[in-house]
Amino acid sequence: DVVAVYRSNVDDLPDIMIYPTISDQYIQVVKITENNFKTANIRIYNLAGHLMLQQPLNSDFLVQTIDISSYNAGAYVLELYDGQYAQKARFIKQN
Repeated sequence: DVVAVYRSNVDDLPDIMIYPTISDQYIQVVKITENNFKTANIRIYNLAGHLMLQQPLNSDFLVQTIDISSYNAGAYVLELYDGQYAQKARFIKQN
């Protein structure tokens, strides 16, 4: 089964879908609008607030796969940030 979290655009960031929300290996960020990322970064934080990942996104990306296999089991927050606006979604890393 595929479980997806859909986060709606509220501040000029493209709409995205993140799936699966429970995984032991990978999560995928999917752009579902025609809007472009210009200088956006993806960040992943654990619930203690520690930055686990920061990487830029290409403005022409459709699907970004992120390897979470080295993370400890638990809940994480994925943030799309463009310097002015941010969207957040949660996912769970399982063993």
